[in-house]
Amino acid sequence: MKLLISFISFVIFIIPILLSIAFFTLAERKVMGTIQRRKGPNFVGFGVLQPIADGIKLIIKEATSPSSSNFLLFFMAPLITLMLSLFTWVIIPFNHAYIIADINFSVFFF
Repeated sequence: MKLLISFISFVIFIIPILLSIAFFTLAERKVMGTIQRRKGPNFVGFGVLQPIADGIKLIIKEATSPSSSNFLLFFMAPLITLMLSLFTWVIIPFNHAYIIADINFSVFFF
């Protein structure tokens, strides 16, 4: 039960971080579009639909892999990197009542 509560609190904590990353990506694209005078990120759908279009494009894109690579490692490496970068947010305490992972060696973990 405690594991389930920890997982739910981790998901509740990570979703705003991922949404802020999407927002900052959109803001960056809008600034670059303004500088380069491109229509896409600024005028088409007010640019809000651009991250959704990018996500759909990545899902539909044909997956290619080098023939001499380890198939499992080639496709799991980005997921492992994402998970490790998100785990560093778990040890940061935001107040005394809300600490996701209270480990003694959190400085070394970070």
